[in-house]
This record gives sequence, structure tokens and C-alpha cells, in this order.
Amino acid sequence: MGTVTPEGQALYGDMIYRLLEHLGMYRTDRHRATPFASKPKVISHTDIVAGFAGLFCSEVSPGGRVSANQIMGRIHGLGGEVLQEFRADRAGIVGVLRTFASVQPGDRLIQLFSERRAAKKPRTRTTTRTRS
Repeated sequence: MGTVTPEGQALYGDMIYRLLEHLGMYRTDRHRATPFASKPKVISHTDIVAGFAGLFCSEVSPGGRVSANQIMGRIHGLGGEVLQEFRADRAGIVGVLRTFASVQPGDRLIQLFSERRAAKKPRTRTTTRTRS
């Protein structure tokens, strides 16, 4: 899953032309440079795995945005009872979503991606000591 962007398309096209040139199938006189519109982001992810065997029913869709504490899905028993409920631990984007309903313990159901906040720089303290 991904998002199509003009920058991504340009980069992909650039890679294809370079491959064709390498294979001797295409010739170009200029070097294609693909500028990026934004700085790269550090992304973290959370894997949501089944704790029970049952039928997984999703409340989200691939590529969808979720907010913190939003219900993302449930595992139901064969009698219809809810065995497990999954809530987002943070806001993010659903990158992977299981579509096969039957699940076993340990099956990955959802992979939630979010931008990792930049670590705060530690404050440096300067202390002056005097000898007496």
C-alpha cells in the first residue's frame, strides 16, 4: 500500500530510465535529478496480532487514518461473542490489513504506521566550579 505522489512518480521514472540505460536499451545525455518536496520522515509502526482464534472483523480500511483509541477491529467467536477488541494506541495510518476473516493466535491483523516525533535534544547544563 502506498500513496502516489508526483515526486514518487518522477523518482520511479528516473530509476526505469537508468536501468534501461544500464542495459543499453536507452540513451540519455543528461542526468536526471529528482528533487524531493519534503524532508524524509522517520516512521514507526505497531503490529496488532490476534490473541484468540476466531473471525476477524475490521473497522478500518487500508490507507485509512485512525485516531488514538479508535476501534480498529474485533475477533468474534463462532457464537458471535466478542473475544478481543483492538484499539489504536496512537494516531496513524493503516498500512497492512488482514482481509482473511479466520485468524489464529499470533496472526498479524493490522500494521499501523505513524510519524515518529523527533527526539528532543538533551539540554546541556554548564556548571562552573571554583576551588577554594
